[in-house]
Amino acid sequence: MTNPVGIEEKYKEMAEDVDEVKRAFASMPSDIPLAKKRKGLDFLVGRLKEPSTWRGLAAIATACGAYMSPEMVGEIVTCGFTIIGLLGVATRDKKE
Repeated sequence: MTNPVGIEEKYKEMAEDVDEVKRAFASMPSDIPLAKKRKGLDFLVGRLKEPSTWRGLAAIATACGAYMSPEMVGEIVTCGFTIIGLLGVATRDKKE
């Protein structure tokens, strides 16, 4: 059986493209992305496990709400402190 015209040329072009991609990946630094991303993710997850982070986020949201709606400052602040208090009651202190 004979090959249709142009198949060998297409195969060679594809092989050259694959080799070019392999060379591009081989030249990339291998020690940077995954380790640093993992370290950053571990840091973020560690902070999200701490009650103080949640209290801080609630306080920031309260401040932003009071800024965005000055006529409702009292209600927003009361709601924010309620959330902060509930977070304090619902979360455990770190055992050392």
